[in-house]
Amino acid sequence: MKERRILIPHEKKLQVRMSSTLFRKLSYMAEFDERSCNREICHFIAKAADCFEKKYGAIPMEEGEEQE
Repeated sequence: MKERRILIPHEKKLQVRMSSTLFRKLSYMAEFDERSCNREICHFIAKAADCFEKKYGAIPMEEGEEQE
């Protein structure tokens, strides 16, 4: 049985819709990288944010908001 993860207060939930083909590819990559699909998506978004910030500068954060 999978262990339930407790939501940390600063974490946000997001529902994503995708084709079954794209989901299969995501699942394959996540398994290859030994990550969950959720963690794989977070990894991709973090890489995209890093690329964006290198090109355009830091993304402004709200006061008290953590920069990851």
